Amino acid sequence: MLGGLLPPGWPARSPALAALGVRRVELADVVDELASVDREPAWWYRVYEALGGAATDGLGALPVPLAGDAGRVVRGPRGLLIADEVDPGGLDALGLRFVHPDAVHLLLLRLGAVEAGPRAVLADPAVRAAVEGSFDADDPDAVAEAVLGLVAAARVDPGDEPWLADLALPGDDGDLYPAGELLLPDSPLRGVMADDAPFGVVDGETLERWGADALTATGVLDGFALARAEDVNLTGLADEAETLHLDGEDQWADEVLTRLGPQDLPPLVTEFQAVRDLELVDDWPAALRMLAGPAWRSAIVDPMHVSVDGGRRVAVPSYTAWWLGRHPILDGRRPGEFRLGGDEDDPLTGLYDAAPDGLDERLLLALGVRTSLDDLLDESGGAQELLDRLGDPSRNITRGHLGALWTALADAPDVAVNPPDRVRAVVDGQVEVVEAADALVLDSPDVLPLLAGQPLVIAAQGRDARLAELLDLPLAGDEVPGVVESAGEKRPVPQVVRAVLPEAPATYVAHQRLTVDGQGVPWWTGDGQVHASGTGGLARALAWTTGNWADRLLIEAVLRDPESLPVLLAESDLEP
Repeated sequence: MLGGLLPPGWPARSPALAALGVRRVELADVVDELASVDREPAWWYRVYEALGGAATDGLGALPVPLAGDAGRVVRGPRGLLIADEVDPGGLDALGLRFVHPDAVHLLLLRLGAVEAGPRAVLADPAVRAAVEGSFDADDPDAVAEAVLGLVAAARVDPGDEPWLADLALPGDDGDLYPAGELLLPDSPLRGVMADDAPFGVVDGETLERWGADALTATGVLDGFALARAEDVNLTGLADEAETLHLDGEDQWADEVLTRLGPQDLPPLVTEFQAVRDLELVDDWPAALRMLAGPAWRSAIVDPMHVSVDGGRRVAVPSYTAWWLGRHPILDGRRPGEFRLGGDEDDPLTGLYDAAPDGLDERLLLALGVRTSLDDLLDESGGAQELLDRLGDPSRNITRGHLGALWTALADAPDVAVNPPDRVRAVVDGQVEVVEAADALVLDSPDVLPLLAGQPLVIAAQGRDARLAELLDLPLAGDEVPGVVESAGEKRPVPQVVRAVLPEAPATYVAHQRLTVDGQGVPWWTGDGQVHASGTGGLARALAWTTGNWADRLLIEAVLRDPESLPVLLAESDLEP
């Protein structure tokens, strides 16, 4: 090939040879000369053997014969594949470049060739390109055969290589589908998805040839598909600059960003996992039974973690839980329209129906089923939802629960609501839904005898002003004249009361019959003084004015029988 070569062992850099005009040939020049040579692969092996001890600097463009490609020779070993437990002949449809087996030499590995078993071959960019172009391939079946063979040999697990779901595979109707849009014949998804869902059923011969394991590893569905990704940019997802092809993903990302607040760097979901195709479900009871299984449960109940400024990780509800919580998946209603059952003393009883049976508590919590009144009021929009349900005549709310609900609303910090058109009030002892314009907020129980037939919104002592502000309702005390019309006698408050109420006023006005606005009442404090008619009235007046309304019965008992004070106090100590 190169004539006039000196025998091996001659001193190539000898001055004498240079003086004689002997020309030195660089190794790279020899490689260039080899490019025009047409020899069998075994001959190339001998060339590599001869060059095995040489420095690799000039060998980057060394010719290499390829397998199964009509004797084709390419320049440079880098990126070529050396088959390891795979048959290159069965992979022609994938456009892979395998070194001819008769030419395989360690020198090629030193120069950048890759020893490739099934998993490494599957990772070659040419395989992904073949999968992406499989619908337009001259022979899609050959591409599918080659890819499925690699998947089976590599023992790929479902979800390991999500791009495989784009592989064109035959359905039982003769059409080609992406693997990710095919179901196994016995997949429970067939009975769960809507009739117009874009899924086919995998061809029977393909299933028999490769088996369910290889097909599901490629993306064929036996159950719900999972989307997995790392370092998902929430800002990009919210702006639709990035996509995971999930229904409503931008809304979920936007809500998470709002929850996190302003950040200097884009927040990243370090490990993202979500259930796909939920928007295609028709039979939700069956779907939820599936989703409760171990394959999908964690995508619902486990929060996602977002990396934010300062290297902190913040837990946020998963996309799957978010999506399920906003759709009518439980008896045709959203999970947030139910509460956890089992506790009839829960103030939410009546406001919300108990969640349907069949799902465990942790799953229900992740879906957004209501757990407590405090959690409801902590939620954005929760206070408004509480008001809306209180004004719904179809809800059955007991009087005992009603007072707790109004009190909790008044106590909730940073609450902003639209004043309701209807409120649930107490009318002559009965709970009714009335027009808000007809209702008053009770600010002191001494006005009750003056308000017969009047709808009253009643919360615990001290909440009246806040509740009136939220509901945009007047206070009851502002709507009555409150004129004391009977004469009374100023008397000292009995000393025994101070054992219970150290802050009790020194005197009160005793009336034989206390009359306010023409109506007999047991007590009155509307004019800044304590007026009372009888022991019970005095006890209530003292309890209210000192902010100890819960002690009114104890005070009355002490007033009626001062000698029983030690026993009454001991009994009081037993209260929780």
